[in-house]
Amino acid sequence: MAWPRSGRDDVAVEQSPGVIETVGNAFVLLNKRPYLLIPPVLLDIFLWLGARLSLKPLTDTLVGWVQGSSSVDSTTIDQLHSIGKSFNLFELLAVTTPTFVTQIGADALAGASHQTIEGLQWWLLLLAGFGLLLAGLAIGMAYLTLLGFLVRGEGITIAPYSSATLKNVARTYAYYLLLLGLMLLILFPLVLLSGAMLIFGISIVPIVTLLVALAAMWAYVLLFFAQDAIVMSQAGPARAIYLSYNVVRSNFWPCIGLIVVSLVLQIGTPLALVALTRAPLGVPLAFILHAYILTGVAVAALLFYRDRAKKLRAPRLPVASDPAS
Repeated sequence: MAWPRSGRDDVAVEQSPGVIETVGNAFVLLNKRPYLLIPPVLLDIFLWLGARLSLKPLTDTLVGWVQGSSSVDSTTIDQLHSIGKSFNLFELLAVTTPTFVTQIGADALAGASHQTIEGLQWWLLLLAGFGLLLAGLAIGMAYLTLLGFLVRGEGITIAPYSSATLKNVARTYAYYLLLLGLMLLILFPLVLLSGAMLIFGISIVPIVTLLVALAAMWAYVLLFFAQDAIVMSQAGPARAIYLSYNVVRSNFWPCIGLIVVSLVLQIGTPLALVALTRAPLGVPLAFILHAYILTGVAVAALLFYRDRAKKLRAPRLPVASDPAS
């Protein structure tokens, strides 16, 4: 038997937009609510003009601990000193939010503040770093939840947004804890195996390092939509992993296309805008343009996930044979 004509038309209508069309639709949506650029722009301004929290007390302590070891060369010690001088611990606030300063570095921006906080003890820096990391994850999820309201076409009001953000932040913490547990579960046997082989004079560290790097790249692809699943599907950590995996598995090459476009824009946009940062007046413009492009990329990922996650729940229709064949 043949399908009715209307059935064939419905199947055609249900085709998901391609990568380029999805990106275009994302910027059309973003143009309707440009105030969504405010969170990353404010973070950039803070990292540009605000005081820096130096890691130097912690790195100096580490240098003091390792200087007596004959296995540590001067290059490693110099690298620790360099990290202590250059890294701003406040950048952890932007760990999951696209910001221009974290890509280029505040020292490359005209008019950047050089006020530095250095008086904390090393253990206080560890606590501060952990707290800033948690805050950065929360800020990133609050920002992504805002974009989720945009993609769903919902108005943003305080009570629904606050409730959704709190739930999504809790799920995000649980998601990263789950990832950390899985990572330790995989790495621990590999470290034990490497140590056991070294006893017999066989070093498999390069092979293990290569395997871990390949596994990390594969995991990045499979989990690309996990946080989108938390926002759009209200999924817990395990289900977010499941949904992301299935969206990628069912749409592998379109997903690779979106990931490539996202990486090109994430890497290329700051490099293209760095010429604006030679004068203080150009720096805010670079922040706005960077936020616009990268926010559009984030919206595109949400749209891409939404359109394809729907099909995971759709019933599979039988494919009828053509009677003419």
